[in-house]
Amino acid sequence: MIGAVYAWGGTGYLTWIYRLLNHYSEQTVGMFTNVIDYAFQAVGMLLLAFFVKKRASNLKKIFTLSIACEMVFMTAAVLIPVPSLSVISGLMMDVFCGMLFGCCFTCLASLPDMRGITMGMGWAIGSVASYLISIPGDGDFLRSGYSLFLYLIFAVMAFLLYREPVGKDVAEKQAPTHNPPDTHILVIALFTVILIEITRNMGFLFPISEFAEGTVKMEYSRAYYAVGLILAGIIADRSRPGGLLLCVCSLLCPFISLFLSHYTVAGEILWALNYALTGLLTVYGVILFSDLSENALYLAGLGLICRRIGEPVGATLGDRLAASPVILITLTSLAFVLSVFCSALLWKMLYFAKLPEENAALKKEPVNDEDSCLLFIKKYDLSARERDVLCEVIKGCSNPQIAENLFISENTVKFHMKNLLKKTGTSNRTDLIRLFNESNR
Repeated sequence: MIGAVYAWGGTGYLTWIYRLLNHYSEQTVGMFTNVIDYAFQAVGMLLLAFFVKKRASNLKKIFTLSIACEMVFMTAAVLIPVPSLSVISGLMMDVFCGMLFGCCFTCLASLPDMRGITMGMGWAIGSVASYLISIPGDGDFLRSGYSLFLYLIFAVMAFLLYREPVGKDVAEKQAPTHNPPDTHILVIALFTVILIEITRNMGFLFPISEFAEGTVKMEYSRAYYAVGLILAGIIADRSRPGGLLLCVCSLLCPFISLFLSHYTVAGEILWALNYALTGLLTVYGVILFSDLSENALYLAGLGLICRRIGEPVGATLGDRLAASPVILITLTSLAFVLSVFCSALLWKMLYFAKLPEENAALKKEPVNDEDSCLLFIKKYDLSARERDVLCEVIKGCSNPQIAENLFISENTVKFHMKNLLKKTGTSNRTDLIRLFNESNR
């Protein structure tokens, strides 16, 4: 579903941009691609968040309506010969594209596990699809109105791939018994993603003129982007702290571009590197807020919204300061320091804040069921939800009881039980309990 939505929306967007270049200057189109489009996509995601918070059970209806509206406005933006009407249609297309992305991320946050690879692979499929569509006729098919027939197929695929059980989990997780994430953590997460995006874009703004002249083709960059997406998805599932670390490392790209921007040979390499590292931030930003919104799914799209804020701010600053490299490097360095600081703070709050307290409690008090779980999850690298299920299993709860206690579906409990048995090398619940007891003697 994610792949179909991104392949359709992302590639249709490129077709529209090519049409705009026939009527407007590269600078004007650059303003659309770097600022205005992102702003309207963010509006769409905010609208989706509002609807999900009010009534999450209508998610499929919103998804279906957004598909229909985006296809209508995309068709109008590509085919209408009047430039002003094409712009208005394209901006409305961006709004509904943002709503579709929000729907995808809400469904992603309702998944019990493997969010990273699901996001990475889905987004990568869309990126590769854009690259393949650009091949026929050296991009002539992508620029033509005939591409709309292919986009319609992607739209139908997205609709068919939507699954109603996700909507059921959404409704469960919006129950009054659940609370939104800690405000301090949420604020730090917001600033972290925005600052990283500002830093990355300030030192590395690709001029739209290169794209227009054909020296650097925007659609080909999607192939490089896919590499970073898949890598980030794998790493994020194996280690959330590792994903955050890679995002911080991606900040090296602006500085590399600043030092090598005068070397023509480095242009293509920098373009590929930028998009590969962008894939890392795309996945982690979405997964970060998918984790934080586990009990408040209306927040699931905040990761991409933050990127849509940081990208135009960084790109605009980089463009305005390009003629003053000293000021540009100074501000980029300052943004880099702030990004590293916020990332370190987020790392501490999310991944290490509770460890000293837990270790101290283990030393001072006798080992009980929940304390034993802490020892066990460290040994077998269990996720937070797997830990919750394990503790309920140790108490002797059945699957229906675990589902009721944790406010999740019984199918979700079975999913986590399967992962628990796989990670611990046990074959059934009895063996799992026996292994747990032996490990904590």
